[in-house]
Amino acid sequence: NNVYRLGAGDNLTPADGFEVVRFDDPFGGGYVYAAMQKIGDPAPPAAPYMVKQAALYAQKWAQAKGNPPTVPPQVVDGLDAAQWEEKVRDATRTMEMMRGMYDIFGRVW
Repeated sequence: NNVYRLGAGDNLTPADGFEVVRFDDPFGGGYVYAAMQKIGDPAPPAAPYMVKQAALYAQKWAQAKGNPPTVPPQVVDGLDAAQWEEKVRDATRTMEMMRGMYDIFGRVW
């Protein structure tokens, strides 16, 4: 359940058989959230799942906004741009809460 914020003192070098999944925070600060996932794992644990969900939400938000900006905004999978933005913000907050659990329960390296 380890979510890392790269560039904030956290670094990731995956072991053999693992890969790093990433999400670039679009809300400023230049943060990159990341987690390790076993390559080919069809049911990843909470951390890589959340990182991948945030990245998917961000992609759908960009589509709904109209990307490139000359394309009119649209509904993507039933949600408009504001709703997708809220999902991205919620996912980002969730990853920050997951990171905060390290201070409470400790890190396992």
